[in-house]
Amino acid sequence: MRDSPPTFLITNVIGTIRLLEFCRRMGIPHFVFASSSSVYGPETPLPAREGHPANPCSPYALTKLHGEQWGRLYARLHGLRFLALRLFSVWGPGQRPDLALEALHRRRIEAGQPVIINGDGTQGHLKS
Repeated sequence: MRDSPPTFLITNVIGTIRLLEFCRRMGIPHFVFASSSSVYGPETPLPAREGHPANPCSPYALTKLHGEQWGRLYARLHGLRFLALRLFSVWGPGQRPDLALEALHRRRIEAGQPVIINGDGTQGHLKS
């Protein structure tokens, strides 16, 4: 089953540990981990700040957070330079149909309709 907790555990935790261990054994000094914004949880005010506490609310989000923790542990124990990217709105082939970018693609672009962007374009920028 693709969306089962054991599948997430094997892929996101065991798979990450295997890659971290490979880097350690081979002397690869850098590791970039594709985490997820879902580790913040649904109540996180947007735009989310990097230091906002994690509050995962799904098996997927929890295993992504565990992958980050394993990476930080390897950085501390083995000197690996570890970077976790908490990605938002990643889109591509195989995308879930309920997410905004896929809905936009299907409803507007494929229908030959213009794409409307509300606001002044600064929606993604953090305000000080």
